[in-house]
Amino acid sequence: MNSQVHNPVSSLPLYLPELPLPHIVPLPVLPLLQLLNEKGDEIFCQADSVVLEVDLDKEIVKGTLALARKHKVKTFALVANMSIAAERRDLLQQFDCVICNQQEAGILFLDDYEDKTPEEMREILQERIAAANIPAMVVTMGGKGAVYADRDGNHGYCPARNVQVKDTTGAGDAFCAGVAIGLTYGKSLPQAIDIGSTLAASVIISSGTPLAPGISPPYWLHLSTNSGSIIPI
Repeated sequence: MNSQVHNPVSSLPLYLPELPLPHIVPLPVLPLLQLLNEKGDEIFCQADSVVLEVDLDKEIVKGTLALARKHKVKTFALVANMSIAAERRDLLQQFDCVICNQQEAGILFLDDYEDKTPEEMREILQERIAAANIPAMVVTMGGKGAVYADRDGNHGYCPARNVQVKDTTGAGDAFCAGVAIGLTYGKSLPQAIDIGSTLAASVIISSGTPLAPGISPPYWLHLSTNSGSIIPI
């Protein structure tokens, strides 16, 4: 087993020259289940990964996972209602990684983790996902950062960015997007969390504006394009 404390400050500025820009596939306006049945193969053959709320209609989740397996597409689970998600443990086992917050993890594992430190939480998470047979999981802990674990025994935590908070609106979504991007393109869990933390920090310091001008270089993410451009975040 490998337990780590990842210090993101030592890796700033964060440059990821080998990561391609995510390609967004526009979806036809159809009910989701009908869309999966009629256009699923066409959509998934162009996808590198899928981020899905696991508490959606169960048939939609099952259909998405089936198409992802067929086309070898990575899948990442988010949660809107953990009470529903907790009843779908068999489906959670099929995602490459589950991303949730500390309170949601408590609902899933039938425990209260609100007073746990990151050091305690990373050990608990490693034990819990091994027992639940979940491939990997990231649990956010607000200002304390995030802990991670996978069923191979790797676990650790990444402290939150030390930035001046202006507005946290959208920070969670930005974090999840960064983690998914990193894991999609072959980064390790701590590296992916580093990307997520950078994206979340860019939102927190910019009054809710996702791509605010004037952010200093440590909060720039370098994604390679044909022109080699640097995208400020």
